[in-house]
Amino acid sequence: MQTADEILQLLKQLISIKNQYGINILILSHTVKTADKTPLSINQIQGTKNISNLIDSAIMLGRAGDMRYLKHVKCRNGEKFSQVLGLELIISDNLYFNSTQWYDEEKLISDFSGGANETNYYSIAKKIFESDNQLKYSEIVKKL
Repeated sequence: MQTADEILQLLKQLISIKNQYGINILILSHTVKTADKTPLSINQIQGTKNISNLIDSAIMLGRAGDMRYLKHVKCRNGEKFSQVLGLELIISDNLYFNSTQWYDEEKLISDFSGGANETNYYSIAKKIFESDNQLKYSEIVKKL
């Protein structure tokens, strides 16, 4: 694992390259673990606070039950979206997301997280895959 100083140095080098060539750079990062029903925030980006200070924009992928959603948590030049974009997991021969609609994040996580009657398709699909890891995604969907 790299230290915070090494990560900051790398980030500064990437910013220099971005500015020199006038390009955008996409960086993927893990977030710190949080409790269910906690709204996403820029402070959950793993690493130091300095990292979030250096980046221009940040979009996070969140989970509310089986629902996934995108949240724009930082925008240096412009406005952040006030709502989150719901994503539907599509499993065919490939795995991909399809946008569904815009949600209020607080309502989304309270409506879709941890309900007693919630069907957790991810957990069920994982159990099916573990029982037969030769199955294709499309075959797992049929079993659901």
